[in-house]
Amino acid sequence: MRVKGMLITEQHTAAKLVPQFKLTELSFENKYIQIFRALDSHQKRVILKLIRPKYDQVFDELDCRAIKHEYEIVRYIGESPHLIRFKSLIEHENSTIGIVEEDDESMPLLDTIPRQGFDVKEFLSIAIQIAQAVDHIHSHNVMHKDIKPSNIIYNYKTSTVKLIDFGSASRLKEELSSHATNINKLGGTLGYISPEQVGMTSTLFLMTLFAQSVSIITCLTHSLDWTYESTY
Repeated sequence: MRVKGMLITEQHTAAKLVPQFKLTELSFENKYIQIFRALDSHQKRVILKLIRPKYDQVFDELDCRAIKHEYEIVRYIGESPHLIRFKSLIEHENSTIGIVEEDDESMPLLDTIPRQGFDVKEFLSIAIQIAQAVDHIHSHNVMHKDIKPSNIIYNYKTSTVKLIDFGSASRLKEELSSHATNINKLGGTLGYISPEQVGMTSTLFLMTLFAQSVSIITCLTHSLDWTYESTY
């Protein structure tokens, strides 16, 4: 569920978990995470990606490990002008519960695509930057595994594109070693995953390139060129 611009009070559950930050806006949430715009102790803008507690202030250990894995993957890849920059992890009572990210006022690309699609010049700039981001990731033998317009952010002021949400990402060696035992696990988002991946065949980097291409087409047309049905 996407939430746009919901203001946060000090009584909000998340605000109590991270008193060192002033939460200003809830920009996204689902049953697993919440993403806030916030101010740090120096009054600088940041993004907080927080795990939702199972109940009260108790967190699932697997969720904590997953958020830490995402942080470590991005730090391993290294900085790039086309990748989100992580600042630090957030700890709560010996559990890793979130990530502090930079906030350059970018918005999800999906929310910025004009109804008629981007003009050709802007579209080409966006497409090239997406390709550069994917190339940088692949050069470090990492697969994003969930590329789609909602996981790409765009800054109109600087015309800069960045790839976000590495929660599904994995290193190539991990993917190869676990492929045999995870053959029935479908990753990514329907509509953006490759036909080969739906068929449960090993596609590795190819599935990322397919998702990249579909995302680029969406930027130009403001729609998917095909419909799909889930049988899972």
